[in-house]
Amino acid sequence: MRSDPRPPAPLLAEGQFRGLLEEEQSKLIQLIEHSSDFIGLADMDGHVLFLNRAGREIVGLDAAEVRTTLMWEFVMPEDLPAFRELAAATRRVGHVEQEFRARHFKTGRPIPIMFSLFLVRHEETGEPLGYASISRDITELKRTEDEVARQARRIRSLCELAARSAGTSDADVEAALRLGCEWFGMEFAVVMRAEGARYTVSHAWTPGPPIAVGEEGELTGTFSALALAGAGPLSVHHVGTSPFRDHPAHAVRGIEAFIGVAIVEHEQPAGTLTFASRSPRETPFGPGDHDMVTLLAQWVGSILGRQRAQRALVAMKEAAEAANRAKSEFLANVSHEIRTPMTAILGYADLLSDPGLAPPEQTDYLDTIRRNGEHLLTVLNDILDLSQIEAGKLTLERVACSPMELVEQVASLMRVRALHKKLAFAVEYAGPIPSRIQVDPTRLRQILLNLVGNAIKFTEVGEVRLRVGLAAEGLRFEVSDTGVGIAPEAQGRLFQPFTQVDASPTRRFGGTGLGLMISKRLVEMLGGTIAVESTPGRGSTFRVTIDPGPLAGVALLSGPAADAAPQGAPLAPSAVRLEGCRVLVAEDGVDNQRLISFYLRKAGAEVVVAENGEMACARVWEAEAAGRPFAVVLMDMQMPVLDGYAATTALRARGYGRPIVALTAHAMEGDWEKCRGAGCDDFLSKPMRREALLETVARHAAGASRIEHEAEGPVVSALAADPDLRELVAEFVGTLGERVAVLTASFDGGDLARAAVLAHQLTGAAGGYGFSAISVAARRLEQLARGTGDVEAIRTGLRKLTDLCHRASPEAPRVTHPPRFSTSNGPSTR
Repeated sequence: MRSDPRPPAPLLAEGQFRGLLEEEQSKLIQLIEHSSDFIGLADMDGHVLFLNRAGREIVGLDAAEVRTTLMWEFVMPEDLPAFRELAAATRRVGHVEQEFRARHFKTGRPIPIMFSLFLVRHEETGEPLGYASISRDITELKRTEDEVARQARRIRSLCELAARSAGTSDADVEAALRLGCEWFGMEFAVVMRAEGARYTVSHAWTPGPPIAVGEEGELTGTFSALALAGAGPLSVHHVGTSPFRDHPAHAVRGIEAFIGVAIVEHEQPAGTLTFASRSPRETPFGPGDHDMVTLLAQWVGSILGRQRAQRALVAMKEAAEAANRAKSEFLANVSHEIRTPMTAILGYADLLSDPGLAPPEQTDYLDTIRRNGEHLLTVLNDILDLSQIEAGKLTLERVACSPMELVEQVASLMRVRALHKKLAFAVEYAGPIPSRIQVDPTRLRQILLNLVGNAIKFTEVGEVRLRVGLAAEGLRFEVSDTGVGIAPEAQGRLFQPFTQVDASPTRRFGGTGLGLMISKRLVEMLGGTIAVESTPGRGSTFRVTIDPGPLAGVALLSGPAADAAPQGAPLAPSAVRLEGCRVLVAEDGVDNQRLISFYLRKAGAEVVVAENGEMACARVWEAEAAGRPFAVVLMDMQMPVLDGYAATTALRARGYGRPIVALTAHAMEGDWEKCRGAGCDDFLSKPMRREALLETVARHAAGASRIEHEAEGPVVSALAADPDLRELVAEFVGTLGERVAVLTASFDGGDLARAAVLAHQLTGAAGGYGFSAISVAARRLEQLARGTGDVEAIRTGLRKLTDLCHRASPEAPRVTHPPRFSTSNGPSTR
């Protein structure tokens, strides 16, 4: 047996041992006192002998109250029987642990604790002495367990909702909103779509009175605006005691509890999902609530996204089907619109070959061929315009033109059609309009002809009115009628390609359905808008507003009064007469020579024909030398030997200043610029309408006639009779002397380019103030200055212009001469 090498421990005196024991007991008591667990002692009868600080705080006892308390009082009264069973079990087995609800002595509220009870025995005899308890407050643990269980139930219910729904309907959204209200204990739920600073309620749910879906308002002043701007969910369980108590949503709407979050689409907030109540919530919203409202927002957002995608697919499908139907109907209509006149043209042309045909029948057949040919040309023009628009090849020019002249041209063509249907036709000017605008006159005329033509076509009784006036947006044209009108549901289809209000095979009115669509595109290209107001059975008003270009310095003219006859008394058609007017027709095509000459001679004109440009120049100078000049030269631009461009340039270079009107089959952008650059005054495209030809010749011939009449005596403005403009006209007349002096100085100094610019400026200004003779003379001088530089011709033109300017007068003449060429059968009402 080996001995222990360590030295024996020294023996302690009894006093030292007791001191150490008391010290250890004191440390143990301090450790127990400061423990975070509930630690207590009680005798076998339940009298509490000791309770540490944590225990006292849990049950709400002061230290002095501990020894007067029974341990049976620690639990809720309803749990007392079970607690006594716990004590009995402890006496049997020595240690039992069970969850109980402790009672707070001061407030009476229950406190969940895990209660561990031990039986304390005598160390030597084993006799039971009392109970010891080490317990723990499990409030947070219970709260966490409850939250986990609640979250599990929520997720399970959301999964069940997703499993039994397609996730695409409004009902699925409402089910999600109802579920959220149950989860959060809220009264109602709303999905808002955000559009800038405004919102729209897209979905809502409440067990009470329904919330108006579709309601719109300002986002400012809503909790949704805060949720939309935040990085995550926003929640307030009692607004009245929070920093939001002065928020309008609380002050005005009475919202006391709220939880909401942004609905995100394509990584951008697009709206909000909100749950709210007008009563405070008992407990604050926790992280679990924030997680669940975010999950719900993702679910609702996915439903809304699928709905939008579904609507887009349906819309695309319907649009494709509608486009296919429209194109099929369009092709059927176009086929009808082309085949019908072609059948008539070919049939009546065949009838004309009958040698025994009487003259009246020949005239009737020719009229039928002409009418059907014009209709066919209109259809083909629409198709060509459409093809250019669809291909992005249609471009417009902007040139100075008179809106009054353009309107009168449209009116002169449309009056005959109105007369045939016994309709009144009126042109009305709503206040002064600019004397000149910058626009594409051909396309603006096309728009107005289409609108007025439609108005006449769809009106059986009453009137058609064209109203012109300045508006804040630009120059406005309104075409109104008393026709059939258009149903509201059909108005949205009016400006779509290939569509007609009535596309059925039994429709009353023909047409391809392209006119309004082309007009809309042209209006937009002119920087304007087109709109319609209509009432079925009462008529329609189409309103076109275009950009007139810069109006600074442009004179405003008062238009003539409305020219409508009384209701039911149609106006007489315009009949152009050209007695005494000599016209040179420079045209190489025999058929066109005969046709144009026939039209002019029927109107009373004397016609001379030239087969090429060289011959045209010779005829012009022969007529000038003989003292029988041509009032107008009609110059085909494509001719052999010398084409129209070269012939016109040559004439202008030698000082020829009378009107030259270009004839061309190339009605494309740039053609007019090319013609004008050669020196032409106007432009007619082939095939031309008789009315357009005669109106153009009469207009230019009348201008030349006015110059002849004004060879002596005062040169008076056409605006002299308007008292509102008299002062402006007088101011303009006062500037003419200085203008002519500067122009003469430029010429004398050899600066022909400067002289041409000044003459160009005077051309527009004089025309705007009603001095057409001065305007024409200035234009001739400009053409000469830009031409070959014939000094003698320029000097002659300058003398004529100077003479006219010196005789200019703002006062109306006392004696007037009737116009030499008239565009009316009766007295003028203009």
